[in-house]
Amino acid sequence: VPAEHDVHQVVAVDTTVAVAAGAGVGQSLDGGATWTWNTKGLHASYCRAVTIAEGWMLVTASDGPGAKRGAVYRRPLDQPDAPFEGCGGSTHGVLPKFFPYNVDTFELAAAGELVVVGTPSGELYLSDDAGGTWNQLNVTLPGVRCVDLRS
Repeated sequence: VPAEHDVHQVVAVDTTVAVAAGAGVGQSLDGGATWTWNTKGLHASYCRAVTIAEGWMLVTASDGPGAKRGAVYRRPLDQPDAPFEGCGGSTHGVLPKFFPYNVDTFELAAAGELVVVGTPSGELYLSDDAGGTWNQLNVTLPGVRCVDLRS
C-alpha cells in the first residue's frame, strides 16, 4: 500500500485484506499481491475504520481529520469494484446516516455477522446482519475509543 495513502487501519481475514486510508478504501483478495482502490458510493474519501463481516466490508468515511460529517458504509466483499452503500438512515434502523464527527479507527469491529460501532459521544450501535440493519444498545458510556469483538 503506498505510503501517501495515509493508512489508518488494516484488517485481514484469510487472504482478504482491507485498508481504510485517507485516499479511500483498498482491498486485496490475494493476500496483498494485488489491490483495488475504490471510493464509489462514499460521500467523501477520507476513511478511518474498516472491518470484515461475513461476506461484507464495512468502512467509515468522512470529509477529513476534523470532520463534521462521518458515516458508515458497506459493500459485498467479493465485489471490490462495486459502490458502497450507506448503512445509516431510517431504512436501516437507528444508525444515523451521518455523524457530526469521524467514526474513528478501532470504533468499528465485526465478528461473523455481528458488527459494532462505538462513538466518541458514548453510543454503541449493533448489527447482527453484517450492517444491513442496526439497533442502539441502551447503555451510558463515556466516549468510546475502541471496540473489539474477539473471543
